[in-house]
This record gives sequence, C-alpha cells and structure tokens, in this order.
Amino acid sequence: MLDEQNRLDLAPNAVFDTPVVDVDLPRLPEIQRALAASIIKGQHGKNSATMTVAAVEQYRDDLNTHGTTPTLGLLNDMAAIIRADMAADTDEIWCTGGTREALERFLRNHETIRTHFPLDPDREADIEDADVSPDIIDDPKYRAVSDTYITAVRDLYAQNLTTEEFLAATEKRRRLLNDYASLPDIPPTHQPDEMFVDPRDRIGVNEIKKRHAIQDAAFFDRLVQRVANVATIMNSDAGKAVVRIAGKLADLVWNGPGG
Repeated sequence: MLDEQNRLDLAPNAVFDTPVVDVDLPRLPEIQRALAASIIKGQHGKNSATMTVAAVEQYRDDLNTHGTTPTLGLLNDMAAIIRADMAADTDEIWCTGGTREALERFLRNHETIRTHFPLDPDREADIEDADVSPDIIDDPKYRAVSDTYITAVRDLYAQNLTTEEFLAATEKRRRLLNDYASLPDIPPTHQPDEMFVDPRDRIGVNEIKKRHAIQDAAFFDRLVQRVANVATIMNSDAGKAVVRIAGKLADLVWNGPGG
C-alpha cells in the first residue's frame, strides 16, 4: 500500500496473497506475460475484444509489478472477465484458432497460480457470502464518486505522493466500470442449488460486477486504515480527499447508495 517513500503504491493483500513457493511458481509469471503479449498483439482491428484486452493488460501489469507475489484477488477478477467474454463470443467473431488456444492456456495457468495460494478459497467464500448488490457498479452515484476519486488520485500523483503504477491501475479499474456495459447478460453456467461449483464456471455478469465492487471496497477500507496517519499524504488536500472519497466508496458498496 505504501512504498519506501510513503507514497501510495500497489500491494498484494498480506493475508490472502501470500504464496506457497515450489519449483513451478517462479516460471508462471513469465509464461503468463508471454501469453499476454501474444493475446494483446493479436487483438487489433474492428473485431477485437476490448474487455478481454483490458483484463489481460491489467493482469500483465500486476505480474510486471509483483511477479510471484501478485494481487491474486485482482487476477481472479481479470480471469473472470476473460471467461465471460469468451463465453459471449457465440459466433466466434474474435475468439478463434490461436486466440482461443492462447486464452485457454492463459486461464489454465491462472488456475495453477491459484493453487499456490492456500487462503484463496477463503476469499472466494467471503465474496460469495457477502451481502453486496452487483447493481452498485452501475449506480450513477457510485460512478460519480468514482470519478472524483480518480481526480483526487491524479492530484496526489502530481505531488509525487503516489507511484505511477498506482495511478495507472486506478484509472484502469475505473475504465472497467464503463467496459462492463459491453458484456452481455450471460447467466452463470452452474445452477443455484449445486453444492460444488468450479470457480471456472462463475462467469455471470452479475458475479463479475459483485467481485469488482467487493475487491474495490476491501481495497478502499485498507487504504483508509493505512493512510489516515501518514503525515506526508494527509498534510495535502489531495491526500485528505483520497482518504475521504475512498471511505465513501467503500460505504456505498457495503451499505448501498441509500445507506
């Protein structure tokens, strides 16, 4: 959350994102980065899948920053978006041949990465059980407050109080809110009464929106907790605004716009 200069920075969740290291883990980020480069390069033109490209780019950027200790919750979200986009391409406009093979390998590798994080199933259970409406993502109030948060983060970056990576990730997360509108309303492939659900089957649009909202709210809660007593940030008006708006966004997710 904070770098050595007390600037806002990206950081994995210290509880859920601590991996068990074995001989496979060190090579997986590089393999995923190579696949990401191929996928992105292949998605140029009018039939390209903008949501998938955005998700793969954010996945790659996190691996570039964190390597074998990634922000796994974010990677899970990006993988869910890719699966939804692939499932939506029923006419195989863009997801064919080598593209589909690269994406399937990318998602299989992601599942392998997840096996190195023993607490990830606990996080998935928390997300599944959380009483959060996916509709908050589309709420005009939430989107308007998100825009003010972006402005405050940009102001903070201009004062060298956030890293470039933090600003870039913040802007990409906000763009995803708009990109969700392009996802068709595909229901999850599992039935509500199924006892055991393969995480790869959780591709419903509402599930993706709920995951995004919960991950953001949890991040905002951590930000408020960690930054509230950091003098270098809180002595600036932009820093105060970031903390105040982050708290407001978290409240909107947990309690709804009428809370």
